[in-house]
Amino acid sequence: MPKPSAIAAGPDARSRPAQALLVACEGAHSLYLRSRLSLRQVACADVAEAEAAVEFCAERPVDLVVVDFDHLGEPAGWLLVRQLRVPHACRPAPKLAVLGCQGRWRRWRASMAGLGCLDKPLDPRSLDAWIVRCLGPARAGPAPVSLFAPGLSGGGRPG
Repeated sequence: MPKPSAIAAGPDARSRPAQALLVACEGAHSLYLRSRLSLRQVACADVAEAEAAVEFCAERPVDLVVVDFDHLGEPAGWLLVRQLRVPHACRPAPKLAVLGCQGRWRRWRASMAGLGCLDKPLDPRSLDAWIVRCLGPARAGPAPVSLFAPGLSGGGRPG
């Protein structure tokens, strides 16, 4: 029987758009994550509870999962991470990131578990780098273009 990673690396995995899941993300952070993921052509879904996240990942392939530990809580968050790390029979486990105000203990524990750490407030460069690292450059879509980059407005000042 082929490994889940070999199945996921086949032509079907590359042809489908990347899928992200935001767990317990609320307010401005959810909107910002959705906008940065959509700039990278990653489909995005939201769930509020850990049980819904497990069901979502069991029913469809998910590439990235961001868990907001500030809203979900420590024990429930680590239990969810443990459940999502178990690979499905036909696909690998998603790449996981912990979102929140990271203390040293939480950051150390996340890095030892192989998770990404996204600090609040979110930084666009580190978020884009995490997306590209997890999906690979081929599936991450084109790099977002800044509206403030020189040369986009014709070089002159408005008005």
